[in-house]
Amino acid sequence: MTDYRAAEQTARAQNRHLFIFYKWWMSSESNRMHGDVLTDSEVAAELRDTVNVLLEKDSSPDFAAYMSRYGVTAPPAFVIVAPDGTYQVRTGYIPKDRFIEFVRAAKAPRAQRGGSRRPPPTAVPLVP
Repeated sequence: MTDYRAAEQTARAQNRHLFIFYKWWMSSESNRMHGDVLTDSEVAAELRDTVNVLLEKDSSPDFAAYMSRYGVTAPPAFVIVAPDGTYQVRTGYIPKDRFIEFVRAAKAPRAQRGGSRRPPPTAVPLVP
């Protein structure tokens, strides 16, 4: 899915986590994450119950503005937004085992997560 508005609506309506992968086709780190980590069956299993959206940096200038709401300035970046609006962000290449730890921690109940943040105020309107 590349429509972040639809992904947000779906996640909210289904009370599920939203997983955002922000990548750039010219970035070797993005390509390694996409080809080596995100396609791994163990990682796919961890993300099976999330609403997933892939945003390619060059596809739309709106994507950079959208990602800035999470403090992301460059790909590759990974955001997991919990149903309560808190989120976790990681950037750069992340080895598979560490990426799985990140996903599990971000999807853990809020009391166990620690370090979650609410999105900062932004000029990009949230979809109702």
